[in-house]
Amino acid sequence: MRLFLRSLGDAPVYVLAFLQKEEGHRESMLESVAAAIQNLLLAAREKGLGTCWVNAATGLGYGPVLRDLFAPGKDEFVSLITLGYPEIIPNAPKRKPGRWVIR
Repeated sequence: MRLFLRSLGDAPVYVLAFLQKEEGHRESMLESVAAAIQNLLLAAREKGLGTCWVNAATGLGYGPVLRDLFAPGKDEFVSLITLGYPEIIPNAPKRKPGRWVIR
């Protein structure tokens, strides 16, 4: 577990996202958590923070361990988000012409 957390770089902040379980609503609850994470990423970017939405912990089976270590009593672990001020801010890639047309 420590090796996994060290592999995330030097981010000073980790945000852990969890489901608040309600019977029969898991899919819509996951969508709500994903929307909240997206809004967090956008707000952080606006403030000059670098972010990374990390789902590897779930795939590696670390979700229950992270929950027990950092948020005992919470429901299912969903994802981890790193936050910090980046050393460099890369330019966004150029858009491909004609991909989207907004009228």
